[in-house]
Amino acid sequence: IYLDKFINTGLWKYSRHPNYFGEICAWFGLYLSSSHTLVGYERFFGLLSPVFVTFLLTYVSGIPLLEKKAMKLFKNNVDYQNYRRKTPVLIPFLNFPRI
Repeated sequence: IYLDKFINTGLWKYSRHPNYFGEICAWFGLYLSSSHTLVGYERFFGLLSPVFVTFLLTYVSGIPLLEKKAMKLFKNNVDYQNYRRKTPVLIPFLNFPRI
């Protein structure tokens, strides 16, 4: 195992978690492609699924767990710290400043 290496090529050059971004887009895409068949409260309840998946991946599991693990593994790696500073967490090309 290479503990001093991290992925920063391909899609990971544009987002630290492109797989989660793709999954979130897929869930919202499924909702959008089927929402025309939904009526009334069904539209609201149908929207809960992609919103819930987004919440889980961004705040509960997924990103928080992986970011914590990466910081533990690469905390002294200058290249990783630069990558982390320059690369958006989830949405490519949209890097929000840290508070």
